[in-house]
Amino acid sequence: MAMDKRVVEVLDAIVNDPSITGTKLEEQFCLTRKQLSYTLKKVNDYLESNHFDRINRLKTGKLHIPRHVIEYFRQNQTSVIEHRYLFSEEERGQMIIFMLLTRSERLSLLHLSSSLGVSQNTIINDLKKVRIEVIEHGLEVSYDRGNGYHVLGEELEKRYLLLNCLRRVLEIPVAKNIIAQYHNVMSEHLEKVGNVFSEIEKRFKIQFTDRQLQELIYFICFVLHRIKSGKDLVHIPGSYADISRSRAFTLMQSVISKININSENELIFLTALIQSSNVQSVADKYFIWTPCYLIA
Repeated sequence: MAMDKRVVEVLDAIVNDPSITGTKLEEQFCLTRKQLSYTLKKVNDYLESNHFDRINRLKTGKLHIPRHVIEYFRQNQTSVIEHRYLFSEEERGQMIIFMLLTRSERLSLLHLSSSLGVSQNTIINDLKKVRIEVIEHGLEVSYDRGNGYHVLGEELEKRYLLLNCLRRVLEIPVAKNIIAQYHNVMSEHLEKVGNVFSEIEKRFKIQFTDRQLQELIYFICFVLHRIKSGKDLVHIPGSYADISRSRAFTLMQSVISKININSENELIFLTALIQSSNVQSVADKYFIWTPCYLIA
């Protein structure tokens, strides 16, 4: 039996704080009493299907959690979640976009279906919704026998979509496992990009939150992967022009070039990204879209 996000999070909260009450769980996860009862039923269904004793609610409002459940799930939390996680419809949509924009090989319906653990008919329905979201970014999901599923459109817009999508993927409970599947990308770029950001923080007195730093480092690793695959920024909007004339660009250039980025367009793009105190604002601040269709 698989677990969805809510079941995973509630079980995680219970195991890590066995004294937690039903009322606190309702408050923490914004659940009604009925919703919590349903979630606890799904937790218990999962436990029983794997030969564990049930978690019981007491009249006092507290929970009785069998000791072996606490011990097992504390020790094996990550592996249990990774092998038993069920993506929600929204998460599947984000995963499809993420896979399309980070692919190293042809993506087929079968590949998407097996990766996300659902039927091909479910993936077909998910793709209908994905196409609507992608169109909002001026892009298009296309398919042909040679390339499989891919994204058509301007490279800059694809990167903004990838950044937005990566942020949501990192919120999925199994995000660590998802990123681990890109070992070839991370092993090649992660250490170098991490070192560059350490230098940027020291030299330019820029403070990133842990979450921003994680998003930026992973995102730039995937950008480097795209560049290596020949997906360069051929054109950048005129709204980026001021960046190339700034002193910050000259200083940042000497640091960013350490990850083998020499193209001026790429340097301008990464400078704009890093300079933005909130990475969500970079597209709104600098971007004016002009179509130039390329395959993702």
